[in-house]
Amino acid sequence: QQVSMLSYGARYTTPIWTAAATLGSSGAHFTYYHKQAENLAFGVEFESNSNVGEAVGTFAYVAELPDEGVTMRASIDTNWSVGGVFEKRLSQQLPFTLALSGIFNHAKFTSDVVNPPALLYMGVDKYQNEELIKIGFHDHKKVKRCVVAKRINEIVNRLNKTEKKEDIDYRQVLPSCPSEEREQRDIAERRQQRKLEQEKKARELKEAEEREALRRQRHYEDVDWDSPPQKEKDDGNLSDDF
Repeated sequence: QQVSMLSYGARYTTPIWTAAATLGSSGAHFTYYHKQAENLAFGVEFESNSNVGEAVGTFAYVAELPDEGVTMRASIDTNWSVGGVFEKRLSQQLPFTLALSGIFNHAKFTSDVVNPPALLYMGVDKYQNEELIKIGFHDHKKVKRCVVAKRINEIVNRLNKTEKKEDIDYRQVLPSCPSEEREQRDIAERRQQRKLEQEKKARELKEAEEREALRRQRHYEDVDWDSPPQKEKDDGNLSDDF
């Protein structure tokens, strides 16, 4: 399916930083790179794709070797995808560049020969001492499209394929035990359980009463100290001893 795309781009460059923005029908793309050294820059990219409803932020380092015609880029985005790009100009006379790119999260590596006049993407490239703003595609017929499968963990994917769900009817598993017998058995078990619980409760209550009686006896709580002492009738001559 061929899709026409119209986008607008703007770029501002200073000796130490570069900012670029692209707005189109499919979303927006913003970049900002700050020079850390002569041939090394650190940047932040933000891309919002309205077609898939996704926004991704990327942090990247870009190193350039102008004399060798080499550009290297290492990045990591908010989806924890680690990527790397290696570009090498094949010839100073021909406008062809060899681009090697890889994304660790998808374990997918590609090798493409890019023709700058035919393919322009968001970014900055140098060709014959001229800086080009890559904001889109000039020729859609030369663009290859592919469908990427949904990312699923390999182990989880295998488990999902071999998973079996069965609804087991345990009444059918035990045909030798009719439903009425099972109900009678359950009633008898519940009755026996209640009986055991009642016996245990009665035993605990009896033990508590015995402990309370022993405690009262040990502390003389049942002795009536207010009643007068009883006089002994046959005390003999014990009173003479006092």
